[in-house]
Amino acid sequence: MKKRLALVIILFCFYSQAVFALDPLGPPVARLKKGQFSAGADYSFSDMDLKGKGKSILTIDYLNGSISYQHQKQTLRLKSIDMHKVYACLGYGITDNWQAFLRLGRANADWKEKGDTHFAIGFGTRVTFYQQDALKLGACAQFSWAESGFDSIHLTSTVTRADVLMSGRLSWQETQIAIGATYKFAKSVSIYGGPFFHFIDGELNLRGIPNLSIMVVHRAYLRDSYDIDEVSYFGGYIGAEIDIAENISYNIEYQHTAAADALGMKLIWRFR
Repeated sequence: MKKRLALVIILFCFYSQAVFALDPLGPPVARLKKGQFSAGADYSFSDMDLKGKGKSILTIDYLNGSISYQHQKQTLRLKSIDMHKVYACLGYGITDNWQAFLRLGRANADWKEKGDTHFAIGFGTRVTFYQQDALKLGACAQFSWAESGFDSIHLTSTVTRADVLMSGRLSWQETQIAIGATYKFAKSVSIYGGPFFHFIDGELNLRGIPNLSIMVVHRAYLRDSYDIDEVSYFGGYIGAEIDIAENISYNIEYQHTAAADALGMKLIWRFR
């Protein structure tokens, strides 16, 4: 048992610093009995493509007044955003086949540069529909909210047609709904997986100071705001759960959509 726990801790620490925002799903079935509590830690890394639609507003302060120029219906492609999330997780068994959980943690998004780490929160539920011997069928639904900040992103403005150093914040909400199966093929090892839907919605707000070589300009500001969503909504995942001890388990899983890849891990301690 000690060797298994040591190996899990090493794996958890290693992947928590790797670069491999989807949250870990875990087995798509209830894992707690009625009235039972659990505590643990979740980690996920995802590489995702997002798209944004919004507008740019250029405000110029001249010596004798101020003028704003707007560029509507602007599009932005956010390629290969690396999202890292670490949570502390609490669970509770509402019935033997239905549980709920809460996540509190931190999130970070890297896009063109390393982002700042901010607060993240999530919650969800798991339900078991059917059980026969080693096979269980069920579903999982979860929601999370997180944000990350950026200090120095170089973008080409559609208003000024020049490179601008921007700073700002990305906030996003994610919803995942999965159905699937869990099969226990050994005393301490189970495999699980199935299809899932993933919805992401967010906002990206950026500010910068363009370099305008006009003598009468006193000051200029550029503000970009985008509504963010993902390129693909449907995916699948597969994972394994290892029972380290009677009440301690470790999960590792891989998730994939057409626009994202993710690696997730969970370490769970179930109280009797």
